[in-house]
Amino acid sequence: MRWMLPLLAMVIASAAEPLSPPALIADNAIRYVNEEVITLGDVIERTRERITDLRRRGQPLPESDSMLQVYESVLDELTDESLLMQYALELKVQLDRERIAMIVLERANRSGIGLSLREQTRERERLRRRETMRAVLGFFEDRTARVSPHELSRYYDENREQFRRPARAHVHQILLRPASAQDIEHFHGNEGPFLALFREAQSPEFEPEIAAIVFPRSEARQAAVDAAAKQAEVEAALRALATMPVDKLGARGRRLVADAAALLERAARLRDADATQAALEAIRGEIAGKGLAAFAAAAKKHSEGPRADQGGDLDWIEPGTSRGAAFDQQVFALPAEGLSPVFWQEQVVCLVYVSEREDAAQRSFAEVTGEIDTLLKQRRADEVKRTTVAMLRSEASIRDLVSIAKLLLGEGG
Repeated sequence: MRWMLPLLAMVIASAAEPLSPPALIADNAIRYVNEEVITLGDVIERTRERITDLRRRGQPLPESDSMLQVYESVLDELTDESLLMQYALELKVQLDRERIAMIVLERANRSGIGLSLREQTRERERLRRRETMRAVLGFFEDRTARVSPHELSRYYDENREQFRRPARAHVHQILLRPASAQDIEHFHGNEGPFLALFREAQSPEFEPEIAAIVFPRSEARQAAVDAAAKQAEVEAALRALATMPVDKLGARGRRLVADAAALLERAARLRDADATQAALEAIRGEIAGKGLAAFAAAAKKHSEGPRADQGGDLDWIEPGTSRGAAFDQQVFALPAEGLSPVFWQEQVVCLVYVSEREDAAQRSFAEVTGEIDTLLKQRRADEVKRTTVAMLRSEASIRDLVSIAKLLLGEGG
């Protein structure tokens, strides 16, 4: 049975959205919590929900060799929930079922997901369980002391570094990407688009004006003795086509001229690393000292990076961004209205302009009181939950029929 764990990990890693019906799983009973049973199917379904939530939030998924620990953690979570739900019966917790049904429908409408009657029932049950457990824990939280002003102040004094506002800068970027040698060679090679368009232009269906440009270059290309000279003739022909008057051309001839211009524009962006850096150095030379407007115009014209159509405006950023150390080093060394040197960030060459910047500063107690209050309340709620669950576990009968490891891996027996 050792094959089951990686197989189940694959099933869960490819989980659909949580509103989708779960895959059919054989329900092996694995634990009794008092008189309530938890099955393998319960564990698998809850784990699938966890994985889906991680994926939606863009967080790392557990490795396949750690799935056993994930299953065991989920089993404990389900055990705690079972105890809380059973205690809710003792407390006679009552919920507004119509309100729960309305919440489910509103969430489905906001997300644009249509729910079948079965899916609505499952979602109502999930929400009912969450609200019931929240009511039980609220019963105990109401009996604990509130967070006092003294606690808020003490936490702030003991954790002042946590509330420092880092330096930040309003950054604009021009980014160029070098092409690989293979891409450049293919573009200009015998199977590339340059030569294909050159050959198309030799069709007798085009106007004499086009033939007057193309055929002399074709003869010169045939007479050329090396590949570089042949390539030069092709490029010269396309440049002449791209700039020729189109008033005497038909629709097909006009399209050929437009294609030549577009192809030359693409070719201009196919540069090796040295040429790419030189191109950005030239752009920098043109805009240095001319301010944000000139930088934004150059970004719209040349940048191959994010928000190029918005002048390369990356908005406000703080140190430690995902753009990398080299980027941060350049940005936070610049004053407001400062232009960086050209620099490399991984596989791209960059130029940045800082339009505004703010130095690091300490946030006042008044600014962060709400954050601290929320944090301390959550810590208190977590402690109430741990204490409550520990109390319920101490009084409960929890019996394992088979361990997760034995069921999935054949271990321990």
